[in-house]
Amino acid sequence: MTTFNGSESNLDDPLAGPELSLADLVAAYIREGQMDQAKAAIDNAMLGGAPVDPQSALSAKPLVKFKRWRDLLHLEEQTWVVQDWIPAGCLTLFSGTGGIGKSTLAMQLAAAIAGGCENNNWMEGAGSNGVALGDAIPEGGGVTLYAGWEESDNVLSRRMSALSHKERRTWCHPDIPLYMAGLRGADYLWATENRNAVASPTDLARDFLMAVEEVREETNCYPVVVVLDSLAAIYGDNENDRRSVRGFLKWLDGWAQATGCAVIIVAHPPKNGSEYSGSTDWLAGVRALITLTEEKLGQPPGRGKPDTRRLGIKLESVKTSYAERPRTLQLDRESTQSIPDEKGVSVKGYVWKVMGPWPGTTPPVKAEKAEVLEPSAGAEWGE
Repeated sequence: MTTFNGSESNLDDPLAGPELSLADLVAAYIREGQMDQAKAAIDNAMLGGAPVDPQSALSAKPLVKFKRWRDLLHLEEQTWVVQDWIPAGCLTLFSGTGGIGKSTLAMQLAAAIAGGCENNNWMEGAGSNGVALGDAIPEGGGVTLYAGWEESDNVLSRRMSALSHKERRTWCHPDIPLYMAGLRGADYLWATENRNAVASPTDLARDFLMAVEEVREETNCYPVVVVLDSLAAIYGDNENDRRSVRGFLKWLDGWAQATGCAVIIVAHPPKNGSEYSGSTDWLAGVRALITLTEEKLGQPPGRGKPDTRRLGIKLESVKTSYAERPRTLQLDRESTQSIPDEKGVSVKGYVWKVMGPWPGTTPPVKAEKAEVLEPSAGAEWGE
């Protein structure tokens, strides 16, 4: 079994044996609330440090500790990469039909965060229909990473160039902190070494996290967003195996929590029209699920009448754990042509824009924040 520090990990008893894998150690730190130690463990392992003894690292403290509910009332509020759509420090699954434009939309988000965008809208729209970035984005933009397992560096470069036509030059300025890796044909991040082995992070997963650390050293911060495109190319085990799916998402989510990075996983839905394919843990293990689909607009015709409705592109938040579900949107593509390079070569493409709310949907009702009442001295339940 491949682990980050060279030792095998016992998934049934993660504290068994003299050492933990990096994934298990980070998860243990997070469960203990020791976020600084989790980050230090990542730094130590990624920079070639010696394996950490888990018992001394955790000071023999229990991994489960209950607290009074009132002690949990003063935790930091959730921050957002895209308000109410994509939470910071969490996993988001982005699903849609093949060829509909998921990768372009994810790339557009990464570029807008890195390069800055007018009025803070990463997708433009008429009037107030733009989609705003959240409070997790630093002023002036933040570091973003895009790793595509289905494309080469050359194809990613062409796609990015098409996003940067003359009205959006900041999106393709050479100095924006957008880092890309074309990994077409590369190995999985999570797989089994043989038929009888338990799936675990691969050697490529270690190299991937080391590459992220190199970006952190260069920029002095972790990325705001990492896009992994696509799920079928990074997860190499049975998608219906709940234990393996949960292990993969737990490993990736542990890293996201420790670094504060939002990880967006681009996925293809199954042929039956469901939002995602495989175990229900794909939905349970992420904090947000967004779908991009093509559907007919308007009400269906009466019986016996021809269906002449046109198709529209629908962006929907199917799950958001920390907010009211935002209003479903209708999108459209706007044709673009990149700025010619020094040889006069330009690339045609498109950017996504918001046409407005999806017909027939109503805006979500925002719940007011509840007031926390302090009990009076000596007060008893029922008084």
